[in-house]
Amino acid sequence: MDHTFDFHIAPTSSQPERLIQAIGKPERQTIITKILYPLTDIKDRRPTIVVLYAFLNDEERVSSDIISYVKNGGATPVLWSRREEIINELALR
Repeated sequence: MDHTFDFHIAPTSSQPERLIQAIGKPERQTIITKILYPLTDIKDRRPTIVVLYAFLNDEERVSSDIISYVKNGGATPVLWSRREEIINELALR
């Protein structure tokens, strides 16, 4: 099955493959279809480590349940208002 992500950062000798998916309206069903299911599918088929960052629009409040849901699904949640905090991590080579 094909999955589409907003950005892909290729793996390097010191960093794993990184995927970025922005979620404009972070709701449970959107998290399932755009984050959790694709991540599970990819991890089942790749022998290497894949890290997925879920950028969540927090213009309106994002519940702690959604953040926990993303974390428990194996992805890294990033609130859009705090995106500057992750730039250095994504820039690592």
